[in-house]
Amino acid sequence: MRTRIELAESALGCTKAFEVHNSANRSLLVLAEDSETARSIAWSAAHIYHSDNGLTGEDRNVHEVKSPSYKYSSGQWALVQKAASEGRQGTIVVVNGHVLMGDSELI
Repeated sequence: MRTRIELAESALGCTKAFEVHNSANRSLLVLAEDSETARSIAWSAAHIYHSDNGLTGEDRNVHEVKSPSYKYSSGQWALVQKAASEGRQGTIVVVNGHVLMGDSELI
C-alpha cells in the first residue's frame, strides 16, 4: 500500500507533474521540483524500492507529464496543474473522483 505524501511547498515557486513507474510498471503521479525529487517522493511513498545501488542506479522510469492521461478528467487535471503552479509537492491519487495530495483534497 502506498503512503500518501504531501511536503512543504517548493522554494522554487512551482513544481511539475511526474509519473514514476515501478518494477510492476504501475505509475504514481508526483508533483516535484525535478525528476530526482519525484523519484525520492515515490520511494518515500513505498511505490518504488531500491537496492544498495541507490535510487538513480535502479534506472526508474520517471518522466514529466505535460498533458493528462486517460486516468484524469480535464477538471481533475486542472486541479493538479493548479497545485503545481502553487509549488505544492507530493503524491497525487484519485479516490472516488476526488483528487488528493497526501491526505488533502485539491480544490
